Amino acid sequence: MRRLGSNYVLDQRIGRGAQGEVWRGRSVSDHQEDGRGSEGTQQDVLAFKILRADLVEDEGLVGRFVKERTTLTRIRSPYVVNIRDFVIEGTTFAIVMDYVPGGDLRGKLASDGPLPPAEVARIGAHVAQGLMAVHAADVVHRDVKPANILLDSTTDPATPRVVDFGIARIHNAVGTDHLTGILGTPLYMAPEILLGEVPRPASDLYSLGIVLYQSCCGVTPFVGDPGQLLGQHVGRLPGRPEGIPDSLWRILNHLLAKRPEQRPTAQQVAHDLEELQPSLDGLPPAPRIATPPASAPSADSLAFGGGVPPTMAAGPRPAQGYSPAFAPASSGDMASPAAPPSNASYQYPAYTPATAASGQSGQYRLVQPPGGYPPPRRRRRGWKIAVAAVLAVALTGAGVLAVRHFLFNGPDVPGDSVAALPAGKGFSEQLRLPNGYKQYVSPDGGMLAVESDKWAVYRLDGTKSEPVWKGDCYAHMSGFWDDSHFLCADSHKRELISSNGKSSTPPGPSDSRLKGATADRTVLTAAYTGDLLALDRNGKEVWRTYGKFSSDVIVTESFVLAVDKDADTVQVFSTSTGKKLASSSFGGSDKTLEEDPHPAGFGVDAGNKAFYQIQDGKYTIWDAEGRRKETGTTKASSSNWVASTSVTPKELAGIFKKVDTDSVNVIRGKEKTIKAAISNSQCKVRVGGKTMAVPAPASEDSCSISVFGLTGDDSAILVGSRTDSDKSVYYDKGGVVAAYSLKDGSMLWKATGRFSRALGDNRIMLVEGLSSSGNIVVGTVNDG
Repeated sequence: MRRLGSNYVLDQRIGRGAQGEVWRGRSVSDHQEDGRGSEGTQQDVLAFKILRADLVEDEGLVGRFVKERTTLTRIRSPYVVNIRDFVIEGTTFAIVMDYVPGGDLRGKLASDGPLPPAEVARIGAHVAQGLMAVHAADVVHRDVKPANILLDSTTDPATPRVVDFGIARIHNAVGTDHLTGILGTPLYMAPEILLGEVPRPASDLYSLGIVLYQSCCGVTPFVGDPGQLLGQHVGRLPGRPEGIPDSLWRILNHLLAKRPEQRPTAQQVAHDLEELQPSLDGLPPAPRIATPPASAPSADSLAFGGGVPPTMAAGPRPAQGYSPAFAPASSGDMASPAAPPSNASYQYPAYTPATAASGQSGQYRLVQPPGGYPPPRRRRRGWKIAVAAVLAVALTGAGVLAVRHFLFNGPDVPGDSVAALPAGKGFSEQLRLPNGYKQYVSPDGGMLAVESDKWAVYRLDGTKSEPVWKGDCYAHMSGFWDDSHFLCADSHKRELISSNGKSSTPPGPSDSRLKGATADRTVLTAAYTGDLLALDRNGKEVWRTYGKFSSDVIVTESFVLAVDKDADTVQVFSTSTGKKLASSSFGGSDKTLEEDPHPAGFGVDAGNKAFYQIQDGKYTIWDAEGRRKETGTTKASSSNWVASTSVTPKELAGIFKKVDTDSVNVIRGKEKTIKAAISNSQCKVRVGGKTMAVPAPASEDSCSISVFGLTGDDSAILVGSRTDSDKSVYYDKGGVVAAYSLKDGSMLWKATGRFSRALGDNRIMLVEGLSSSGNIVVGTVNDG
C-alpha cells in the first residue's frame, strides 16, 4: 500500500506500459487508510496512471500536465474512462481515473477471435459515442486501438470505454513525444499523422476503422515494419475479408478513407452503427485469418505525394461524395441551406470492390468542419494583478465561454453583478450539491443544472432544495436555452426541461448546436454548415450569418464573439440583431476561445455597453451599436483590470488609461475606480494605505489571489485565493473567498471554495474542490 497525496491510497500495480505504470487504489476521507469513510462506507475504487520518472524532468510536459487538468476532467461520457483528478507530488505525476474491471478489447480478440457483426457494430457505436465526447472538448485521442478500449464487466454485455485520451493531449505541446517520435501506434495510425500533419478528429475515426476491421476478422488491414505500414496506410486500399456483411463493410470502407475530409464524424458513425446493429443479429463471425487480404493502390494517395490523380488530369472534379442536398449556402445566399437533421446517417453508396484499375475508394458524402487543437496559454507568476478574467471564466452552458472581467448579464448595475452585492457581515449557505462534475447557470441566475451521477436541474428561488428533474445528457451538447429552460441533448435526443421539470421539444433547426443564451436570444450554430444564428423567445429565427464558425463562441447580453475559420476572421455581432459590429483578421491562430478568449485582441467582457480591441499597446473601444468611440494607448492586458459592473466606452477608456504596470490591478466599481496591488508571496492586497491580509493556504505557502470587484456601493473589495497545495487548510475546498473593508482593511466575511459567480438577490455560487468539479454551494451574503 502506498499513499498518493492526501486523498488517495495505491493498493496494487495492475499494469506497466511505455508511459508508466497503472495502479488500482482508492480515495480516502479523513485519512481513512483502511478504505472506509466516517460512516464505514467503502471509498471509490480508482485507477492511477503514474507517468514515467524521466518524463517528469521535462518542464514543458509538467506545465502541460497542470494546464490540461480542466479540459480533461470535464470530459464525461458512459463510453470513456473518465479522468477524476491530476496529482502532482514531488516527482510523481499521476492521472486519477475510473477503475474499469473486465479487461480490454485486445485481450478479448486474442482469446475469442473475430466477433459477430452485431457485436462489432455495438462496440463501434459506443466507442464512437465516447470519441464524440472527447472531440467535443477539442481533444484528439491519437492512439485509438484495442488496448485503449476497456470492456466494463459490471454491465451485460460489457460496455466499451475509451481510455488514455489525456496522454496525447499532454504530450502534444512538448515539441517531441518522448515515446516514439510520432505519438500513437503505427498499425492503427491515420495517413495524415504518418505524413506529419496535425491530428484531427477524423484521424481517430480512421483508427476506429482499423479497430473494427480487426474485430471482424482478427487481423489489421495492413501489416509489416514501420516503413511498410507507412506506405500501405498512405497508398493502399484495404482488402475485404470474407464474411463481413455489405452494410457493415460500407461503413468500415469509409472510415478507412485516405483523405480525412472523406471520413464520417463520430456522431454519424455512432448513429449508423446503432441503426445497423439489429439487422446483423444472429450473423456468425467472419473466419479468422492470419494475414489480411491483398490491398490495392489508392489514387487518393497521390494527393499526399504531390501528384495528380488521372481523373483530375482533364480538369477539376467535384469533391468526392459531396451531396448537393447537403451543400451549405454560399455567403451570398439568403435562403437557409438544406441540411440533414443531426442524427441523419451518411448516404453510403453500394459497395464496389476496390481495384487497381478503378483506383477509387468509393464515393463519400459529407460536409465536415475543420478542427484544430492548440496548446494553452502560458501563465505568469509572482507579484501580479488578480487574474479575474482568467479565474472567473465560467462555463454557463453548452461549452459557451462567459469571459468576465465583470460577473453579470443585464442592465446598469444588474442584480447578478458583483457590484450589486452588499459589503456584507457574513455568509449563509442555502444549498449544497455534492460531487458536481459540471454546472450551468441560467442567464438570469434563477436555475442551476449540475452533472454528478446524472444531470439534475434546480430552481434557485429558495423554494426547494430537491431537483425538479434528473436525466442523462451530454455536457458538450447541453446548456440553458433561456432563463427558464435547460436543453438536455445527446446523440439521439434533444429536449427542453422547464423550471417545473416538464419536457418539450426545442424549436429551431434540428441540426443546430447550442452556443449560449440570454433572456431574449438563444444563439446556435448549424452543425453541418457552421452558420451562426439566433432564435427569439418564441423559437423564431431572428438572424443568421453564414460562415464556418468554430466550435466555441462567446455569448454575452449584448455581444457574440466568434471566429470564422474559413474567412480567417474574428467577428463581433450584436446578440439582439445579428448585426456585424466589428471584425479583424484572425491571423491563422489555432487557439480556441477557451485558451485565448481575446482573439486578435478583441474583448466582450466589459459589460453590455462597450467592447474593445487591444493590439500592440493601442486600444479601440466601440459602443453597443458598433460605433467607434474611444482610442488611445494602454498597458492593459487581459489580466490587469476588473469591472464590477457594466461600463461605458468612456469609463472603459478611463480604466485602460490608469493601467500603468502589471503589478497593480485597476478595479472599477459602481462609481469609482481604484488601484490594488497584490502580493501572492505575502498573501496581501494593498489599496491606498490599507493592507488586507488574505488567509494563507499554510504558514510557508504563497497565495494565488484574484480580485472579483467592488461591493457595498464601492465600500468593500471581494477577493479569492485558491490553492493546490496539500499543506493548505483549504486544500479540499479549493480556496477561500472573502470581502474586506476599504475603510480600514478589516475582513467583513469569508467562505470556503472558489468563486463562480454572483446570482442576484445577494447570492453567490462557490465550488468546493481542486478542479472544475466539486461541491456546489449557493449562499447569501448577509447585510445585517
